[in-house]
Amino acid sequence: EIVWDPYKRLESLNTSQWDQEKVKVMALQKEMTELEDRQARIYNQISPLIEAQQNNVLKSEEEPTLNSAMRNIQSIHNHINELQKVSTSELRDMHHKIMKYKPDEEDKEKYAEYKEYIDKTYPKFKERYERTTNDMKKIGMGRMELEKRGGSREEIEKLKLKEAELFGEREKQLMG
Repeated sequence: EIVWDPYKRLESLNTSQWDQEKVKVMALQKEMTELEDRQARIYNQISPLIEAQQNNVLKSEEEPTLNSAMRNIQSIHNHINELQKVSTSELRDMHHKIMKYKPDEEDKEKYAEYKEYIDKTYPKFKERYERTTNDMKKIGMGRMELEKRGGSREEIEKLKLKEAELFGEREKQLMG
């Protein structure tokens, strides 16, 4: 029978906490991947509509479908962006805990495992987050500039198309 002295209980609690934190980050990764897949499917479905609008042959009854899909893509993108912020924060916290509470000689193997996981995962999130942020800044600045100039509805629609194309390109890069 195992005697659960305070040190044994603390070790068990720490291991459980690390495992829970890893599971949380992996769940966020899974959710982001599912959202990205959904966003790519929507984009692929509306690609013909985008092309039709670019060629000025979009039917008026197709316009609401395109606008709705564009709003859906934007909403999914915003959700992914928020999940990236949360996951980056979680990974950063895990990293800081590892750096703050470096293990004793006995725990070096566990430490190495956790550090390897964080070192491998964190750069992917950071790169994805920065790319998404940069895309959003470009789109946002373009819209603001267009609004300042008093751009026409047609110009705003063209910007929305560029936005959809950016999302499509980003999704293709992430998937392949």
